[in-house]
Amino acid sequence: MKIRAFFMQGALFCCLIFLFSLAWQWSHSQRAGVLHDTPVGYTLPSRVLYPMSLRFKGLVSNFVFLQTIMTLGEEIGKQVPFGERHHNYLVSSIHTVTDLDPRFWDPYLFAVMTLTWDFEDFDTARMFLEKAMKHKDTDWRPPYFLGFNCFYFLGDTACGAHYMGLASDKKGSPSYLPMLATRLAADAGTYKPAIFLLRQSIAETRHPSLLQHMKKRLEALELLDYLEEQIKIYYGKYKKYPESWEGMVVKGLLETLPKDPYGGELIMRGGRVYTTSGLLDK
Repeated sequence: MKIRAFFMQGALFCCLIFLFSLAWQWSHSQRAGVLHDTPVGYTLPSRVLYPMSLRFKGLVSNFVFLQTIMTLGEEIGKQVPFGERHHNYLVSSIHTVTDLDPRFWDPYLFAVMTLTWDFEDFDTARMFLEKAMKHKDTDWRPPYFLGFNCFYFLGDTACGAHYMGLASDKKGSPSYLPMLATRLAADAGTYKPAIFLLRQSIAETRHPSLLQHMKKRLEALELLDYLEEQIKIYYGKYKKYPESWEGMVVKGLLETLPKDPYGGELIMRGGRVYTTSGLLDK
């Protein structure tokens, strides 16, 4: 009887995945012909999928997450600027994925990286990380990302040090964590902490579309950091800040005029460098 029940559940699950795939393919094909302000996609809420998934909640969670990655990855590939509709789709999808499998780390990472960098929605990012901490209480990564966000995005040193301390106490945490809070504080006001975070995140990321997105952002941040370092050298030599990129080329501090990978205009302001792109695709 148990074997029979198992096969019946398996058959029901296969039907569920088949119907879910058809629904997603239909909605995916329809999006090409609708208005720009319509939803990017639709994910069934967890209160519906949870009982339907039977004992296959982990597999359904993976399927929904893959759908989310593909849908948003396609938007990134088309260089569609992210807006409220993308935000709503991302949040609702990750809620569903992490309700079905609350110990699945990849969706938390994807949500946090996208919410902080693309939407500047630090409250929702914090909510997902706190959810991850609850269900993955032995994992050092949720408090690590909470600490970094406090340091880099919010400028809250006390909050950052608290969560970095929690992360460093976890078994298996990297040996550099105890000193990382000091390093982040020392590099505050530069692009170095963000570069460090992205390099660590890229090492953990397995999804091609997200990886491409993160590598492009890393390239831009490394350029901004390099330009600031060259401006420091210029200032050390001439006791004043350069007036233009052309002037730095003439002085031999740059080989060519720098270009933002996102197509923005690079602006010098004192010793800092900014870009009008906001590190977002136009």
